[in-house]
Amino acid sequence: MRNALDRFRQARCQYCGAPAAGGSICGGVPGFSDEKSQFWCERCRLDLIEFSKLPENTLPEAFDISDVEFLEAFNRQMEKRKQREWDYMTQKIVERRGGEEKTGPGETEGNSNTVLFLRTLRSLLPAWKGASLFFVDADSVLKAISSLGIPVKMIPMVEPGQDWDLVSSDFSDEEILKRMFGEKLEKLPNGKLLIVTEACTRFSMEPWLVSHEHFRDFVIHYDIEMFFDGDVVILAPDAHQIVVFHHEGYFAHFDLRNG
Repeated sequence: MRNALDRFRQARCQYCGAPAAGGSICGGVPGFSDEKSQFWCERCRLDLIEFSKLPENTLPEAFDISDVEFLEAFNRQMEKRKQREWDYMTQKIVERRGGEEKTGPGETEGNSNTVLFLRTLRSLLPAWKGASLFFVDADSVLKAISSLGIPVKMIPMVEPGQDWDLVSSDFSDEEILKRMFGEKLEKLPNGKLLIVTEACTRFSMEPWLVSHEHFRDFVIHYDIEMFFDGDVVILAPDAHQIVVFHHEGYFAHFDLRNG
């Protein structure tokens, strides 16, 4: 009981990352199911209530659990409902925070880049859960990729025996860029790139939208801090790829077209 209370006190809202005001913990069965927990803040709880009142989101009050055909259709409907829930909560959080549009050179977009990034991430990785940038980091994205059965093989930035924390200051952003994408960035996915860096959560900044032609200049002239100062997640929806840089000095490219 004490452990559960401690969990609640330390929990964060799974939608916006604010301190949780309520939630639930369902213990798993070893060897059969994992523990499942849900936490939400008061404002997100009220938004969820409004979401549940929408006609398309109402649930049946009773049904026959022996009706296999109904249960299969119901499960499909619940999956679609969950996707609508994430989209609804994402939009609510952006409206609440007054998100402003930020785009890369030569790019325009009619919606908040936060909404665009999160929707694109969930489109590429349905297993990734979260409705704010608070939950976007290398580990959460790698976990979602692994859940698709795609091998997660990270490439180290340095030679075996070297400590990235000790030598990372010797690397410029441009050197890391070439290590990840090749001398001429020939491994960079084509099309638009949606980018989240450490600054997005540290300084509450929106993701960036940059075309692949402008990516090198964008990184070199990035002046908030070092571009690769922490986790970096790059979505390439046109190429159906994700690139992840882990703050511990590893990176990987993932092609999701066959995932």
